[in-house]
Amino acid sequence: MLSIQAEPAEIKRTGAHPYRPDPSAHDLTLFKQPRLGVALDGLLDEIRYRKDLADFEQNRAGIAAVILLANSLGVVSVQDIDQTVSEGWHSIYQLYRSSINRIVEYLGHEAGMIAGLEFKHGGFGPIHLSMEKEDDGYYLYLHTFLRYAQFDLLSLGLSLRRVIYSCLHYIIRDIGLGVMSDDLLETSIMYGEDFEIYKKYREKNPNYNKEELLILMVNDEYTVLSDFAESPEFVMERIDLFESILNEREKAKFGAILRIDEIRACVVNWRRSDRETYNNPWVRFIKQTIKVWKSVKDFGIVKNRERMLEDCEGAMNDAPIDYGYTIGVGFEWEDSVVDKVYRVMAQADETPMAKIKLQPVAISRTAERLTMIARARGLIRMAEIIQFGDEGE
Repeated sequence: MLSIQAEPAEIKRTGAHPYRPDPSAHDLTLFKQPRLGVALDGLLDEIRYRKDLADFEQNRAGIAAVILLANSLGVVSVQDIDQTVSEGWHSIYQLYRSSINRIVEYLGHEAGMIAGLEFKHGGFGPIHLSMEKEDDGYYLYLHTFLRYAQFDLLSLGLSLRRVIYSCLHYIIRDIGLGVMSDDLLETSIMYGEDFEIYKKYREKNPNYNKEELLILMVNDEYTVLSDFAESPEFVMERIDLFESILNEREKAKFGAILRIDEIRACVVNWRRSDRETYNNPWVRFIKQTIKVWKSVKDFGIVKNRERMLEDCEGAMNDAPIDYGYTIGVGFEWEDSVVDKVYRVMAQADETPMAKIKLQPVAISRTAERLTMIARARGLIRMAEIIQFGDEGE
């Protein structure tokens, strides 16, 4: 390494700062470009060029599918495609890279149109996309972050909270994004099996108190909780949690889930005879949910009830993408359960993910699926703003 030796007389003070340069200031090459004998920028450009070319040659079909998907969503025009094809492989590759970014921006804008473009959505991060090759073809991977919103629905009147609850279930069940805290509890490997065991023991022994159930379960070698026989405090803590959950089940507080036509009928009835409820801010969310339902009901993917989204089967430390959006309704136990599940996921470096197979014959349906996800995210974000205000991050 070249270095510059500085004599004391050559050093000049550059201001009234406490720090003074050392007379023997070595290795000032930190502030200079290294001399390699070749043009570094040109070398890096050549490396990038060769890497891009190799990627293009190996993944032509996937690259083409991503560009076609961007075209189906309206963010890449036929003219864009024609121009890049005439210019050669490098322009096509750049259009592919640009297409990924344009799709992400489009999905974010689609969600923002529903949630309200006038609000800040910085903390409500976007869905990230990437293309991967697998043995049976190319897949579009969707990545998001863990996010939990607990809405205070229990403080609302029964008719209003029942409709809101039904809308949230519609977003999760039919549009297909997110998970209710109640479902997170039952599907989590941390709670699900223990909870089911406790329910069965409680049903079989209705006259037992918690302490008696504890002894019975711990002594049963076939129960998962028997593994914690030496930690009765841990088991009792779980039993207390499960008791709280069983005392606050969603059906008991919200009733049966309403159909969309029943939800619309409720809104019409409020407008006619219950203006106080009709003027509640949550009614905007309900109306927007109905509007989204109208916008997607004719999609081919909806009519054919195609799932399309696949779990990643643990190949990339993933969790189902639905776990990225957990919705609470106001029960006391929700914070504890969601916090515990999310902590374990974070410690395991699990990312909420899903994938969609990229097939030319299914590009339009893939575009529909992504659009539905974007609109579902917009509805969830709108609900957050109604409940918590425009908190941005």
